[in-house]
Amino acid sequence: MRLLPFMLPFILVLQACLPEAELAGPVRDVRAEKICLEQGGSYLLVHPHVSYECVLPFADAGKSCTRASDCRGQCMAETRTCSAKNQLFGIWQELDDQGKVITVEGY
Repeated sequence: MRLLPFMLPFILVLQACLPEAELAGPVRDVRAEKICLEQGGSYLLVHPHVSYECVLPFADAGKSCTRASDCRGQCMAETRTCSAKNQLFGIWQELDDQGKVITVEGY
């Protein structure tokens, strides 16, 4: 019984070396994919490859903007133009409804 406190760290290290159970992959929703394609989108496995998402192109892509409400997607702060699609990764700046620059972190 006295050895248990001394053996516990070794047991935890050995447990960490065991292979993890395989996780189920992302589930493709056939109905959501059909709706997405009907809307002109692409049903894609998105970063970091954990789920499917409907990526929609915007008709106002590249249009000049001064605030968020000018665009169907985002009004990108750097270019002052509307985003091309609803799938943005990383950190970017866009304009809010008052035309102020805000920093946004996506996916």
